[in-house]
Amino acid sequence: MTKKPKTRTQMIQEEEYSFPYHYIPEISEKGFTQVKHWSWGYRYLGGLRVVIDQLNKISFNSLLDVGCGDGRFLRELNQLYTGKKLVGLDYSDRGINYAKAFNPKLNYLCKNILEEKFKEKFDVITAVEVLEHIPKNELDTFIDRIIASLKPNSTFIFTVPHKNVPLQDKHFQHFTSDSLKELLSNKFSKISFIPFDPNNRFFDNFLRIIGGQGNYFIITYNKLLTYCFNLYINKYLYSNKESLCKRICVVCTT
Repeated sequence: MTKKPKTRTQMIQEEEYSFPYHYIPEISEKGFTQVKHWSWGYRYLGGLRVVIDQLNKISFNSLLDVGCGDGRFLRELNQLYTGKKLVGLDYSDRGINYAKAFNPKLNYLCKNILEEKFKEKFDVITAVEVLEHIPKNELDTFIDRIIASLKPNSTFIFTVPHKNVPLQDKHFQHFTSDSLKELLSNKFSKISFIPFDPNNRFFDNFLRIIGGQGNYFIITYNKLLTYCFNLYINKYLYSNKESLCKRICVVCTT
């Protein structure tokens, strides 16, 4: 099957896979570090934590991560959930090649779910920061393909940027709970919204002061970085109000 050429917007994301940037931040027994600096490190691992918090509430044996990119999230899941069937899926050849290189024992597939139906069915499907990369006129089809790969009474969990933050060049759109309800309400029996990553001026300024943005300097002192990461996770990860959040996590049940 001949693949459709990627759009200009999709090519922006494709070019970012010149290096597997999802592997820059690391949280381990030694603490948090982002020596190869990526200013989104706190936010990225925070988003993964939100999805994992939702996964911990349900029972599952198989999971498909759609839009897995360079495979970082599946690596985290493999470390947390032993004995589960985990599959990563992405249309980016470069992203999947990195995923396989960094995680040779995990199962990654290079497929475009919009162009090629995925026949296997899963208990859970995740999509971390993916829907904003789907063209608006193809988003409904994308959701239908997700549902077609879910078993009955299964779960779709995804995160997206909220309209509270400016649209990036590599994104087709940002979302609100209302716009997502319009997209999802006739497709799932239950939908829950979890706003997170609050637009907190104190923490944002705090990150700038300690070099978290990396614009002028980068701090590599492990204890300080670990303290800042834990502060973000424990106090500034979730948002009490959607009007204040930068991102939103959605949990859908078939």
